[in-house]
Amino acid sequence: MSIEHALSDEEQLSQLQWYFGEHHPQPDAAAPWGRQQDGEELEQAAGELEQWAARLPDRLTHTAMMLLGSALDHTMPGHAWIDGITATTSPYGTVFTPTGSGTIAATPTGRWGIALHGGSFWRGDGASRDHAWHPEVAALAQLTGITILDVDYPLYPTPLNDAVEQVREAAAWAREQSTNSGQDSSEVPASSKNQNSTPLAWYGASAGAALALIAAQPQDRLVATRPLLTLNGLPDAYRRDVTLPQPGAWPTTLIQQGSHDTRVQPYAELHPDTDNTNITVETYVADHMIIVPTEARRRHRDAATYLRA
Repeated sequence: MSIEHALSDEEQLSQLQWYFGEHHPQPDAAAPWGRQQDGEELEQAAGELEQWAARLPDRLTHTAMMLLGSALDHTMPGHAWIDGITATTSPYGTVFTPTGSGTIAATPTGRWGIALHGGSFWRGDGASRDHAWHPEVAALAQLTGITILDVDYPLYPTPLNDAVEQVREAAAWAREQSTNSGQDSSEVPASSKNQNSTPLAWYGASAGAALALIAAQPQDRLVATRPLLTLNGLPDAYRRDVTLPQPGAWPTTLIQQGSHDTRVQPYAELHPDTDNTNITVETYVADHMIIVPTEARRRHRDAATYLRA
C-alpha cells in the first residue's frame, strides 16, 4: 500500500531502507582483503554485488512508487535525462557526447570531462557500470553539455598506481580532445608526460572520487559524490606509494555526502580544522547507496550546475 500523505525526506529514506533491508538486502560489500574468500568464491561475491547495484536505480523507483505515492515523480537521473546523448568507444573507455537535443538538454560546450566509477577499487566495471553508472554519466553529460569520458581503469589486485597512471593518461587524452575539438579524435595523440593546461570537469563516485582527487589538476573542476576521502585501510602491497593530496591541493571541488552514509567518513570528520575556499560541501538525504529519488535528481542537478560554472 502506498503512503499518500506527505513524508519528510528523512522519513522517505527510512521507508526505502526498511523495504530494501526486507526485500533487496545488499550482499556483503567487504573488499577482497577483508574476506576469507578467493578464486571462484570471490568472483561470485563480486558478481552478486554488481547485479545488486545494477538493479538499484530501477528498484529505487519502483519501491518509491509503492511506498511514497505513485502520483509523485520518482524517476532516477539515469532515466530522466539521457535521450540527447551518443555513446562511443575510445582508447580509455566510453565517451558520452551531448547532442543538444532531448529533455532539459544543455547546449554542447565543446568542453570535456572525466568520470570514474566507484566500487572500492575492486569492482564496478561490470553490470553496475552498464546499467547504473553509465546512465548516470550520460545524464550528467546532457545536463552540462560537456562531453564525458568514463575511464575504464584497472582494479585490484593490479596496484593502485597503475590505476592512477591510466586515469592520468585518459585525462591527457581528453585535454587534447577538448583543445582540438574540431579535429578527428583518432588523429590526436595523447601523452601523460606532457599534459596541456586545458581544464577538465571531473565526476567521481566513492573510490572513483579518490582517484579523481589524485589525478585532477588545479585548473580543473571536480564533483566528488559519496566520496572516499582516505586511503587508510588499503593493503600496503596494493596502495604502494599512492597518497591522497591534502584539501589545499585539490582543484575547485564539490563534496556531495549522504546524511546517513556510514560507508565513508564525512569531509568535516577527516579535515576538521581546514577552511578551504575551493571546497564546497553539500549533504543529501541518502546513505552510501540508497537515496530518495527526488534527492538523487537534486544531487545530479547540483553536480551539473557546479561543473558548468
